[in-house]
Amino acid sequence: MKPNIGIMNALMRTGCGVAMLALSSAGLVRHRWNLIHVLIAFLAGVKMASGFHRYCPLTAVFKQSKQNSASSPPVEDTTLSLEEI
Repeated sequence: MKPNIGIMNALMRTGCGVAMLALSSAGLVRHRWNLIHVLIAFLAGVKMASGFHRYCPLTAVFKQSKQNSASSPPVEDTTLSLEEI
């Protein structure tokens, strides 16, 4: 996997992941096995992992689709003007 996010982006992802994990673990202490806190903890782990590895799968998909749309031929305009009506 080739890194596709910058260092500042990776640091922000890691920091937000740590903060989300802290908040969800505090919520789990108070309300044991609350589904929303478990979900937030999972998302925090994903966010921290993408920051550690400097690779985001969603960013890769968006970049790939952007390259594919840029290489496709332009679509013709098929709208009618007022003179043609």
